[in-house]
Amino acid sequence: GLYLGLWVIIFSAPSHVMDGALWKFALKDLVQQQHLAISALAISGGILEILWWAGGARRPGRLTFRNDIWHILWTLNMMYIGIMFLTHPQHDHARGTIIHT
Repeated sequence: GLYLGLWVIIFSAPSHVMDGALWKFALKDLVQQQHLAISALAISGGILEILWWAGGARRPGRLTFRNDIWHILWTLNMMYIGIMFLTHPQHDHARGTIIHT
């Protein structure tokens, strides 16, 4: 997730990072917005997993990070990433348009 986000805002055109052109493009382009959303979802899924791992023992009747709800949220998060990845548009440079795959 972190790499995808950094790719959108830094690695894809490092020469345009300092003048802000790459960030402006990323915020206006639908494909790059979706890449940033996928990146944020992947990072949040990773944080959920780390919190579950570090959450300690289960305590009946109390909501801890070892509760199954966090794994359900992680699963829904990953499913949303998969759906977004499968349905997000791609640039068609030959026609100069965005197409859905």
